[in-house]
Amino acid sequence: MLAAIENAHRGEIEALKGQVEALRTLADASGAKLVDAEARLAAAEEARRQARAEAQSAQERADALARAEDTRKARGRWSRLRAAWRGE
Repeated sequence: MLAAIENAHRGEIEALKGQVEALRTLADASGAKLVDAEARLAAAEEARRQARAEAQSAQERADALARAEDTRKARGRWSRLRAAWRGE
């Protein structure tokens, strides 16, 4: 009796086995894509951290230049002219 039922549904069983295999293949491909996406995300995060560090460094240099300019201007016009004449 069981053999008769199995024979009657063999086509369905084979179709389901095919679908299972297709789903396994799809899952494997999805897993590979996930690994690739995680690697690209890690690289993007590292690039963001590096860009942020470079931006902070540039801001610090700009602040130092602004302080130096403020100090230069605070010396007075004649003092600045004298220093320029001397090459300071």
